[in-house]
Amino acid sequence: MKLVLAVVMVLALVAPVLAQQSPPGSPSTSAPSSSSQPMLQIDSSSIVGSPVRSPDGKDLGKISRLMIDPREGRVTTAVISMGSKLGIGGRNVAVPWTSLRVGQDQQKLVFTADQRLLDQAPSASPAGEDKQERSKDSK
Repeated sequence: MKLVLAVVMVLALVAPVLAQQSPPGSPSTSAPSSSSQPMLQIDSSSIVGSPVRSPDGKDLGKISRLMIDPREGRVTTAVISMGSKLGIGGRNVAVPWTSLRVGQDQQKLVFTADQRLLDQAPSASPAGEDKQERSKDSK
């Protein structure tokens, strides 16, 4: 399962890089070399627990979970734990993965969408609660 999650994270992070390639018909300045830069990869375990900040540096919360769409094979949603003190209180909200950007130091994520999206984001159940509900339903 960890391997699948790691592969999905790599695919989710590579897609924007591929989208930035020059459009067809653009003149190429050099042929690709075998010593081109390595692909950017971030371990999913380093994202879960990472702080999320606004573009101006305000602390918004921490990533508590990443949700993967198995049909698309990529991360589609991040769950942010907001407003808790020592793990008590607060709320978990689900936001589109595309609304987050990995910071330059790769130690934090920056929420790049409008603040209203975060304020109106649907609540998400705490980690593990979904599994408990599914196991109750299957009994």
